[in-house]
Amino acid sequence: MAHSEFQRLLLRYTQALITQISQTAVCNRLHSVEQQLCRWLLLSHDRVDTDELIMTQELIADMLGCGARALLWLRVTFRT
Repeated sequence: MAHSEFQRLLLRYTQALITQISQTAVCNRLHSVEQQLCRWLLLSHDRVDTDELIMTQELIADMLGCGARALLWLRVTFRT
């Protein structure tokens, strides 16, 4: 692979990463915890080869930046 081709690929990757980081920041600022959870679950699902996601409530709370109380409310909301 030529140096210029590698540089082009690296720049494309960097642009995609910065776009995703920016979108996440906007999402975290403007969307509800429920919407953020849905987005995070979809992004997580895209990165695995199964429909089953195994994670703890603590991990979800940390990823969403919310406390356990918010997760308890979300559990009740998503089960109904």
